[in-house]
Amino acid sequence: MPGAVPPSAPPPTTPNTQQLFPGTRHLLQSSSSSGGGGSSPPVAPSTANSTAAGEEQSYSSNVQDLLYTLAVAVIMLAGVAVARFAAARLYCYFVSDKLHSFLAFPRIEMMVTGLVLVALTFYCALALGGPRADWSQSRAPAVVLMACIVLPYTLLLWWLALGRAWIVRRVSDRPT
Repeated sequence: MPGAVPPSAPPPTTPNTQQLFPGTRHLLQSSSSSGGGGSSPPVAPSTANSTAAGEEQSYSSNVQDLLYTLAVAVIMLAGVAVARFAAARLYCYFVSDKLHSFLAFPRIEMMVTGLVLVALTFYCALALGGPRADWSQSRAPAVVLMACIVLPYTLLLWWLALGRAWIVRRVSDRPT
């Protein structure tokens, strides 16, 4: 047959994963610890012996504390406020005594505060709705944070949105 490979020629070789990544195994690759035959998976360890012996199994999660999140939020907001104050002072010193409209209203602070408050609200929800073992020290600060910071900021945004909805532009009869 034309184009047929003679049976004595070795098959083309491609590098397998053992050559590329030594020490790794395929899912279908057998190991000596799985029973020798290679076709059966390894036996799962039994938990009945450890619970019968009186050992209590506990699961713990590594959660971020609410007070740590609050401290990071305060640092972020203070950094943004200081940077804006410095930018406003430099603008007044070098350009003009009257602030530019971008520096007159704290837009950046409102954006960063909104994002930080979303994160704080998330951690407050975890503290108030999570398991007591993980969030026992954060429950009281979560209530204070929601009542003193998140709720007033939400009311401020609601008031601004309501005020903007009621603004009516009046067309002046006077020519300009």
